[in-house]
Amino acid sequence: MGWRGAVRTLGAIARQAERDSQRRRKTLARAEAYKEATNTVDNYNDISTRLTSIHKACSKLTDWRKIADLPPPKKPTKSDELSNKAHNAWLNYKPNIFDQFFKLTEKRKEKLFRHISEAEQKEKDQFQELLVAYNEDLEKWKEDSSLAKRIMAKDPSSYKEAIASSRTFAEIADLGTGAKFNVFDDGTIKIVVQVHSESAFPKDNYTVLKSGRVSQKQTPKSEFYQKYQTYICGCVLRMASEIFSLLPVDLISVTAVDMLVDPATGHLKQQPIVSALIPRETLKGMDLEFLSPADSMKNFVHKMSFKKMSGLSVVEEVLLPAELQKVSSEA
Repeated sequence: MGWRGAVRTLGAIARQAERDSQRRRKTLARAEAYKEATNTVDNYNDISTRLTSIHKACSKLTDWRKIADLPPPKKPTKSDELSNKAHNAWLNYKPNIFDQFFKLTEKRKEKLFRHISEAEQKEKDQFQELLVAYNEDLEKWKEDSSLAKRIMAKDPSSYKEAIASSRTFAEIADLGTGAKFNVFDDGTIKIVVQVHSESAFPKDNYTVLKSGRVSQKQTPKSEFYQKYQTYICGCVLRMASEIFSLLPVDLISVTAVDMLVDPATGHLKQQPIVSALIPRETLKGMDLEFLSPADSMKNFVHKMSFKKMSGLSVVEEVLLPAELQKVSSEA
């Protein structure tokens, strides 16, 4: 092969290498795009799955008996370990040849003596820190112990305190934008939870195509409204589960409300869309992992109006016995 042939061969090899490199870059780019699209779809679909599964989780049961029986924190004692160590170092000091030669014995002893007072001050500071922490722990213990004993005695006012001090409901953002609690003298509790509206609920289905593109399709109305109903009823169940885990109450009412147009005024108004009277024993006997939240409402005295093509509509609240008694006395 002449030099011209060699040049052509080298050129062909270089061009082939460049084509191979381009193919690898395109393959990697497609794989990266597909991965990114898959993550996007998974994250979006996770919102729908999380909202329709909200009833399956719950906080741990609060053991008020255990809290009431907890002993008070132990008062700290002042330690003298550091000062004793410094004092022994001063007493047992023996100058070495270096100290004797340079006449450093007195300076060394003075320094060791200063260490004693420094150690004593450090012990005082540490004790003060422990004492401040102890006083804080003691006050917290008194509050918790008092609250636990009152809750075990089924004092309604203690229920309000427990709910107010609990961060559970504030941390469950999926439940909605807020909740109101009303505790009655008979120990029953009324809960009104402001759920997320239909506009905040995912309305589309997303899938990843082989090309790596994301396909977006609107969820059929009947499917969307069914999922939204599952979410709303799941919120009712979750709220009930949280209260029963927090407090020894036997009966609560949970009403889910949304901002809907009031036909009388044409303005948005907070109105109930699902309301249920939930006894502890009834909920306790249900398997929240496998039930259908919407179908589970049949186990309770409840109000719910649902149509496949229009979803939930306004209903009346279910009243607790204490509320019925009040209405009866006012009539």
